[in-house]
Amino acid sequence: MQAEIQKLETFRDINEELVGYIRRVTKIDIEKCHKLLSCIPANKMHLFSHMQILNVRECGGLEEIFESNDRSMKYDELWYIYLFSLPKLKHIWKNHVQILRFQKLLEIYIEKCDDLSCVFWDVSMTTSLPNLQLLSVCNCEKIQQIIGNSNSNPINCVIEQQQRDKIIFPRLFEIKLQNLPNLICFSQSSFPSYVELPKCFRIIIEDCQEMKTFWFNGTLYTPTLWTSRVDNTKFDMDEDVNEVILQHSKCFER
Repeated sequence: MQAEIQKLETFRDINEELVGYIRRVTKIDIEKCHKLLSCIPANKMHLFSHMQILNVRECGGLEEIFESNDRSMKYDELWYIYLFSLPKLKHIWKNHVQILRFQKLLEIYIEKCDDLSCVFWDVSMTTSLPNLQLLSVCNCEKIQQIIGNSNSNPINCVIEQQQRDKIIFPRLFEIKLQNLPNLICFSQSSFPSYVELPKCFRIIIEDCQEMKTFWFNGTLYTPTLWTSRVDNTKFDMDEDVNEVILQHSKCFER
C-alpha cells in the first residue's frame, strides 16, 4: 500500500482517518510540502512502523527527516530512503547516534540537498545499519564528509575509542559520490582506525575536486573491490583506495 502526501504543513495535526491509513502503508511519497520542517516528527514515529520505502522530494522548507528525540527509534521494515531536491535539509538523523535501529535499511539515495554537510552524524551510527548495501550521494553543494566526526559528546569519544581498531560496513556493496564540490573525505577518525568494507564491489567518485583521501586516519580493507573509479580514471582492484584518491588529487592540482 502506498501513500502520496502533498502540500502538508505538519504531521502533528493530521486527522484520524489519515492516521489509520498511514499505519497500513509500506511506501510513503512526500512531495512539494514546502512548509514542512521535519518529515517524521518524534511524537508520530509509531505511525510509520510498517514503512518500507520513504521518498521525499521537492520540499523547499524541510530541515530534518527524522526529528530528534531522546527515545530509541526502531524502523524494522524500512528498506529504502530516497531524498531529492531538499534545498534546506540540514539533518537526516540528528543527535541519535546509538539509539537508531534501522536493521533492514538497504539503500540510501541523496541528490540535490545543498544544505546538508554530512549524511551520518557520527561513525558510531553505522552500527545501526548492518544491512546497508548501496549509498549514493550526488549534487550536494555543502557536503564535506559522508560520515561526520561529532565528538562533542563524551559518550561518542568512548564509542569511537572502542571502534578505533575496527570499523565495519558488513554489507555495503556500492558507493557512489558525484558532484560534491566541498567533499574532503568519506570520513575521518580521531584515532587510527582499521576500516573494513568486506563486501564492497564498486566505488565511483566523480567531480569531487576537494577530496584528498577516502578515510582520513584509517587503513582500508576492501578484499572484494572490483571497480574503483575517480572521474574517468579506472584503477586496478588491488590498489589502495586512499592512495588512489591521493594520487588523483595530485594530478588534478598540476
